[in-house]
Amino acid sequence: DEILKTNGTIDKYIGDAIMAFWNAPIEDPDHAVNAVLAARAMLQAVDTLNAERVREAGEGAAIQPLRIGIGINTGDCVVGNIGSDFRFNYSALGDPVNLAARLEGETKGRHVDILLGEETARQIGDRIPLAPVGRIRVKGKSEVVSVFTPVDTSDRGALARHSAFMEEVDAGTADADDPRLAELTATLPDLAGFYAMTRRMLRSEGAE
Repeated sequence: DEILKTNGTIDKYIGDAIMAFWNAPIEDPDHAVNAVLAARAMLQAVDTLNAERVREAGEGAAIQPLRIGIGINTGDCVVGNIGSDFRFNYSALGDPVNLAARLEGETKGRHVDILLGEETARQIGDRIPLAPVGRIRVKGKSEVVSVFTPVDTSDRGALARHSAFMEEVDAGTADADDPRLAELTATLPDLAGFYAMTRRMLRSEGAE
């Protein structure tokens, strides 16, 4: 529902995943923003569903909450009716699609719910607050990709401090006991899991 509300096109279901794209078949100049708005609305819908499951289960019941990870990437793709005379469907193919799928898989490791590629972040600009969460080398690729996640804040100063800290992480000069981590965790709670993961990573690197 949230994908369709933001002018997205549902491509297919893949096991427990859903693939969708924007800007086709109808052109959408705000496709990057709309994809992120859909992703955030999907997370809210999952929270609502989890609350309903708790109510239905009754007091004292142990309910494992459902969680989802979302990868979003932007780039030129082949879009259209793809297949053969026997079977075809309207779909999108291309390297940007593959990277989006890889980013979805990386959300668990980064302890964030949404990961964006560089081009998506560039097209969004300052319309949605975004925080860099490092650089990754995805499977099957040789180059390193910078990744971002949307955050629910209007504190531009906190985002600037976060970006400065991440530059030190990327340069290998960050400290696991840096007091900024505690301050940023309190100021940007969306990134609490990411900061905890970063602290563990820095301590592990320091132990080596």
